[in-house]
Formats: sequence, structure tokens, C-alpha cells
Amino acid sequence: LPDKKTVFVDCDETLVMWEDDPTDLSNHVIQVANGNLIVKFHRRHIELVKQFYAIGWNVIVWSQGGSDHAEHIVKACKLENHIHGIMPKPDVVLDDKPLEAQGIRRSYHKDDL
Repeated sequence: LPDKKTVFVDCDETLVMWEDDPTDLSNHVIQVANGNLIVKFHRRHIELVKQFYAIGWNVIVWSQGGSDHAEHIVKACKLENHIHGIMPKPDVVLDDKPLEAQGIRRSYHKDDL
């Protein structure tokens, strides 16, 4: 990846919110590696991914469910042309400084579906 700002984006409960009501018309059924999920797209987070990409940031999408699962979510969100890579969730991050001391921020917009 080029040396520029990078954003790492989780999939589940960030790009898509897991739902359990197949009769709710605002929910979507999407195909993932191990079956189907009923989800609600988190439109604000999806738009943020597009905005980060548009202003030149590296965009990496990851999931604890693995890179195959993340790829299915990326496709369902129609973000294929707005990311630079897909990966599984990191298990360990080794660094000489705590994340807070590096200016790394966590951002989450729960109420902006």
C-alpha cells in the first residue's frame, strides 16, 4: 500500500447490523461464506468508507469471521471499488506505543443507520 493515511473498517455490527426479523422490509438477506444473514446496512459507515477512499486514504476492511466473510460483506455493501484490501481481524498488534499515544482513533456511529 502507498504511504498515506489508512483506515481499518470492521464488517459485522459496523458495515452491516445483524438482524433477526425476516419480515422487516428494511432488512436485507445477504449471502455469506457460511450461509445467509439478515442484515440492515449501516449507511453512514458505508458512506464514510466511500469518503475515506475518495480523499485518498487506504481503506482496509476486516472481519473476525475471516477474509472470505469480509469479502461477501464488501460485495453486499457495493464497496468493491472503494477499498484497497480485505483481511481477517488482527489477533495481536505489536507496537512500541499504545494506540492512544499514536493518535489512532476509534469511531462508531451506532444511531446513524
